[in-house]
Amino acid sequence: MTLVLAAFFCTLFTPPVWSAPAPPDDGVAARVNGVVIPQRDVDALVEQELARYQRLGVSSPDTGEQRKNIRQIKLDQLIGTELLLQESRGLKIADLDSRVGAEIDAIKRQYGGDEAYRRYLEVRHISHEQFVKRLEDKLRLEAYLESQGIGADAVGEDEIRAFYEKNRSFVQKEAVKVRHILVQARPDAPEDARRAARGKASEILRKVREGSDFVVLAAESSDCARSKTEGGALGFVERGFMPAEFDAVAFALSAGETSDLVETEHGFHIIRVEERREQGRVEYQGVREFIRKYLAEQQRPRLVEEHTRALRARADVTVVAR
Repeated sequence: MTLVLAAFFCTLFTPPVWSAPAPPDDGVAARVNGVVIPQRDVDALVEQELARYQRLGVSSPDTGEQRKNIRQIKLDQLIGTELLLQESRGLKIADLDSRVGAEIDAIKRQYGGDEAYRRYLEVRHISHEQFVKRLEDKLRLEAYLESQGIGADAVGEDEIRAFYEKNRSFVQKEAVKVRHILVQARPDAPEDARRAARGKASEILRKVREGSDFVVLAAESSDCARSKTEGGALGFVERGFMPAEFDAVAFALSAGETSDLVETEHGFHIIRVEERREQGRVEYQGVREFIRKYLAEQQRPRLVEEHTRALRARADVTVVAR
């Protein structure tokens, strides 16, 4: 996240009273195209930064010169954020209300309902209406940056491909995509119980060999709670995920083959391999989206800072000397 965006998202959830009237000049840190940046907002971010140093166990930078440097950084962040917001407020976002509602609903779910949401706002000294306004600003800001080509779509295909070719670490391990049917039998179970379990598993295997639907049999008869409702599906399994006896058989089967009974500590398994994935480098299309997002996040800070500097160069920004 860029310094400018970090400042914005920080002020979204921290105590400054945004609805307060504009302060007198001695409470003004800067004016951005006539809009006041209150000194109290700068001070709040400075104190948060100093507190962060303390939480990290870093020697306190709270000297006059260091505090002055932190203040300048935070003021520049707030000026940059205000410039971006002024540009973004002209955007029309068709689904803005529903997106704001979805974010608030997510907060309510996270914190435990309407009453918890009320307390969430209370401790931040902000009303619901003010919070909605800040969420709208956040969404408009994100949309504005996307409109300026500062987002995931700004990464070109050539850049993605070059990153893939340069980095040889995109390797996948050998794996098999399997289904199984388990008839449970503990190792310490009485011999007659284990004999009965083996008999049940043998009968299921007979039905499989005669052409009965493996998925249906797994749903009806498997004791594996994790995969039973999925027709016995375990997905792709790498070596070491299942017991050694299971691995030895599963990795020896070809795609489409079904095992005989396989005994493990869990009981008796019938294994069907649906697909094999050999160890090797992941194909480009398999990691393209991951690389695109990664490169976008790496480029985003630089692009936002460059864009903000361009906005500031043509804006009317007055910083009050301290």
